Amino acid sequence: MQDARTVLAIIHERGKKGLPLERVYRHLFNRELYLMAYGRIYRNAGAMTPGSTPETVDEMSLTKIDSIIEALRYERYRWTPTRRIYIEKKNSTKKRPLSMPTWSNKLLQEVIRLILSAYYEPQFSDYSHGFRPERGCHHYSGTCGSRGGGKPTLKPKKESGYFRCACRAAAACSRAAIVRPSVEPRRRL
Repeated sequence: MQDARTVLAIIHERGKKGLPLERVYRHLFNRELYLMAYGRIYRNAGAMTPGSTPETVDEMSLTKIDSIIEALRYERYRWTPTRRIYIEKKNSTKKRPLSMPTWSNKLLQEVIRLILSAYYEPQFSDYSHGFRPERGCHHYSGTCGSRGGGKPTLKPKKESGYFRCACRAAAACSRAAIVRPSVEPRRRL
């Protein structure tokens, strides 16, 4: 098994060169990626909050990681439904939904995020801001002046139609960039 940093560096280089990303699912079998993902999320304040099951960060072990990998390898992993609660908005009486996944789901989501982020990050524009490392919304104001004379070049729209369109475009880009080998249908025994 390759070191997690080596795997992510190779994926990063493929993304930088615009090469297709192959065998993504097989990277989910790398134990080192799970350990890296664990190191990134175990300190979060919500790590001790149980999801729909009582599982928390305290119950994580190498055997638990191995069981997740084993379930993925034999295509038996099932995402657990999230626990949804409603919390009050700040300075309002309205409530907003908050979903809490199980710890295993959080860990697997972080591994997938690491892989996809390593591939897509070099392809994004330097002027693209949002939920990116070192390119959050608070970094945007510094780059506005260099492009648009201090004025934002794009005004984000929050209408659902715009969001739907952006999601479709992102899905189309993903389908073109990630190669999925043709899979023969599994035969039932």
